[in-house]
Amino acid sequence: SETIRTELPSMEARPKASPALTTLPFRFYGIVQSQYFLLENSAGIFILNARAFEEKIIFSQLEKKMSQQGISTRSLSVPQILTLPHPLFETAKRLQGTLIRLGFEFEFFGDKDIALKAIPHKLSETALELSFIQLLTSLSGPSHSLDLDDNLTHELWALTDLLARPIARVWEPCEITELLSLMTDFNESWTCPRGNPVLFKISWNQLQEHFKKI
Repeated sequence: SETIRTELPSMEARPKASPALTTLPFRFYGIVQSQYFLLENSAGIFILNARAFEEKIIFSQLEKKMSQQGISTRSLSVPQILTLPHPLFETAKRLQGTLIRLGFEFEFFGDKDIALKAIPHKLSETALELSFIQLLTSLSGPSHSLDLDDNLTHELWALTDLLARPIARVWEPCEITELLSLMTDFNESWTCPRGNPVLFKISWNQLQEHFKKI
């Protein structure tokens, strides 16, 4: 007879215990769908949208830096030439002051190229042209589409979206540990910069009610 095999959803391994994690107000069990962290405490089970939580953290850090010394940058060892579609090249000229505030330093060449000299400190140098195009596209879109309050919030959200890790990328143990270590003030009402919830809770009473015998 034919054997039927059922593949279970993969769950990434837990990070090794560290002093930063042993003091957290929950237990961490793993990751599903490369995005959702499974947590538990005395109140119930929680599913953490890791991307949304990272956006919350990054946005808060950018807000603080912008109100103090400004967003930190790092210079590229060799300026990178980026070729932009003409509409986005014009957007870059129009928003040059905004882009400088967000940590980008560059010069214009002709009617489509720029020489990128410095970028925000935490931005990866991989696929810079695509990243810059993504940022320009976000900045040129209407801020009200994200239900954001003002232009500065819109700018910081656009950069936050760029700095947060891609959803599909596999989490390294050190990245898991680093993100979890930021959850010391565990709060069920957390939201991301767009106002979406960061946590989904199933209380122990809800769980028992769901499985109780009729």
